Amino acid sequence: MTTVLLPAALLQTIPQGVDYIRILPELVCPPSASWSWCSTSSDEEKSQKLLGFIALGGHGRRPACHVVYAHYPGLAFSNMVKVDNFSVFFPFSG
Repeated sequence: MTTVLLPAALLQTIPQGVDYIRILPELVCPPSASWSWCSTSSDEEKSQKLLGFIALGGHGRRPACHVVYAHYPGLAFSNMVKVDNFSVFFPFSG
């Protein structure tokens, strides 16, 4: 079996695990929005309760994700994402 060595430039483009932590709030919210959009039913009262729980669950986890990713400041995904004090504060200021 041969070992393949990748060039240093290619290794820098492969996302690391911390890169995904830095976009954690953006990974949490869209699936819950999609689930609430897709889970409408003919029973209006049951549908409203289900959609409320899905939305609350998705958006309720978002502040917790911001607390987690606040501990990992820096750049991610080839310098396309920057986590700093402003990016952590901004979602809570609105």
